[in-house]
Amino acid sequence: MLLVSFPLHPDIYSLPSGRGHSFSPAGAGGIGTGAATNSKCSSNQIDIGGTCTSKAEVSKQIISITQGVMQKEDAKGVLLRVDVDNGTVVNTGLGDSQEGVPATPDMKFRPGSMAIPMLTTLVLQLQEQGKLSLDDTLSKWFPQYANADKVTLRMLSSVTSGYPDYIQENPPFQAAQLAEPFRHWTDDELLQYAFAQPIVCDPGACFHYAHTNFIILGNVVEKITGKSITKLLQQKFLGPLGLTETNITKLPAIPSPALHAYTSERGVYEESTGWSPSWGLGDGLIMTSTLRDMTTLIKAVGTGKLLSKESASEQVEDLSKGLPGAPGQIGYGLGVAVGNGWVLQNPVFNGYEGIAAYLPSQQLSIVIDNTHGPNAAEGTSIATDIFKALAAYLAPTNAPNTAVVQPSNCNVPTSVHTTNQKNVVVHPATTNCANITHPSSVPNTTVVPTENCNAPTVVRHTNAPRISMEPHDRIS
Repeated sequence: MLLVSFPLHPDIYSLPSGRGHSFSPAGAGGIGTGAATNSKCSSNQIDIGGTCTSKAEVSKQIISITQGVMQKEDAKGVLLRVDVDNGTVVNTGLGDSQEGVPATPDMKFRPGSMAIPMLTTLVLQLQEQGKLSLDDTLSKWFPQYANADKVTLRMLSSVTSGYPDYIQENPPFQAAQLAEPFRHWTDDELLQYAFAQPIVCDPGACFHYAHTNFIILGNVVEKITGKSITKLLQQKFLGPLGLTETNITKLPAIPSPALHAYTSERGVYEESTGWSPSWGLGDGLIMTSTLRDMTTLIKAVGTGKLLSKESASEQVEDLSKGLPGAPGQIGYGLGVAVGNGWVLQNPVFNGYEGIAAYLPSQQLSIVIDNTHGPNAAEGTSIATDIFKALAAYLAPTNAPNTAVVQPSNCNVPTSVHTTNQKNVVVHPATTNCANITHPSSVPNTTVVPTENCNAPTVVRHTNAPRISMEPHDRIS
């Protein structure tokens, strides 16, 4: 199933203290000088927590952190790309795609909800052209839907319409999908399953992540333009952004080389690469892609490259704030999650788990896709956990308030930043992981040593908001 991950969505991961966060997308107002862009560092260095660190060392630590999470959570394969400024620091595959077939960074995977910001960007572009307003009601095009005279395009885009989902909290559909994983679903069938459920709340009165919204929103865009979502995405995104490795299709085949996926959702560990993706989102939003293309896409979304300054700001405004059902430590805008400076999406889809995240203040992008080993826990996102660990290392002042995996080389000084505090603790070089402690002058931080210096050290902010992991929230 589409188990959600939420720094973005309400579910699997929540970024800290970001619900009301606002920022200026790069393309819509400029980027501030963040740690990664500190001018005091040379061209072959990156500012990590105030220390100029060689790109080679940063790359080494990124891979080490990722491998630590992989081992702990039993990821079978991981595709990982990290860009800082305009340069790529890491672009790699770790683990295996299949037995004896190493994962490689050029492998294709299913990006799931990473595609949703393309749809909401289309809507904002149409608003700029005067062809619609986000405050238009659905009844203007589809009066037959419940509350169509009150549900606006803004509510559909921000999943605050109150419409039920055909996936989350919908046992009949979940049973049908798992019983026939190769079945090809039509959008009409998915909407029938959705509206067989009761309306969740009055329009605008709650945050309820439902894929239903994006199917209907896509239908509105098609009716206004007279073009399919597939055609529009090809014209507005794939072409202009050079996304040559992205293929829009609801069919199950993934072009070679493909990252193979696995799941235990049906009670047995099995390959799910060829399961039908047709239920994940509406027509035109289901695709296969690569690290390269999803990095390009999240940078375009995060910088507001394809929108006016006003529209770009509108896309990342937290519209979930204060609503029942809203994630406690993250916000949701128009098809994107926002929090603590980050813009992102993190899908879980047919055995694939991913995240595409961009931090405008540091021109930092992290894109991850992973698959499960036989002992991986269902209902969690390994990609999200890798992201949280990498964000804490690369952008400590914008990192999640949660368990943080630090670089595994205990002989390398490690900087620990506590969120919402200006003081930084730098541990001196040590030869024994057990010797790492934290000064009592820095509250809310506990350094938990691991058994050996080759394993990651975990830092817990004991009194900080914790990442919420609520399996009932599901999103592609």
